[in-house]
Amino acid sequence: MPDFNLLAKEHEQYYELRIVGKFNIVSAAKIRRLAEIALSSGFTILLIDLSRTSEIDNTGIKLLQTLQKQYTSKNGKIHLLSPSAKIVKVLNERGMQKIVSIHQNIQNFNHAITSGELIKEERGFYTLFKIPKEFDLHVVKPLRNIIEESLAEGHSHIVFDLNKTNYITSVGIGVLINLHKNLQKKGGSVHLVSIPDKILTLLEDTNILKVLPEYSTVSEVDEKFI
Repeated sequence: MPDFNLLAKEHEQYYELRIVGKFNIVSAAKIRRLAEIALSSGFTILLIDLSRTSEIDNTGIKLLQTLQKQYTSKNGKIHLLSPSAKIVKVLNERGMQKIVSIHQNIQNFNHAITSGELIKEERGFYTLFKIPKEFDLHVVKPLRNIIEESLAEGHSHIVFDLNKTNYITSVGIGVLINLHKNLQKKGGSVHLVSIPDKILTLLEDTNILKVLPEYSTVSEVDEKFI
């Protein structure tokens, strides 16, 4: 594998950079230049393909942090594709999984950008999770990890904003029920807000709304916790 090669490609919804070789102090300048050009050209989604990247050093990590801030300022996002187990370990050690999206294959990435992404917001007395269009296994996997982190940080009240959700599977419902049971034991709680009519009917059929408080707006939730 060569020390470094960088391939760039424009897609309809995103800009792709494929890093072949080392993501380090030598290659960082070129990667940054192309990523910033993409952003200035109107691309707010940057996909960095790490499937052929052999290593990432401290300079590479810092560049990802910088780029994520730049893209976030434009309501954008950095996505990493198919990093090796070695690189995933480095990313996790530096907490990168909290600020960028990591996808093991292109199918998961495409699903994320077409269905929308899970968004977490800390709102003082509770943690708000904005659920994308489909509350299914693709969302549940990262959601469980993020919830565990929130609980470890002492956040015991969780609110799910379903405003953009048009589909929820049994897996999603199972997460709501199990989380309610676990938090109830710890003095915590689970709340639902902005439920679309289609989802509301399904949740009523499962009787889950008998145990989970429901609110029309986030402002109503804020009032409860003030």
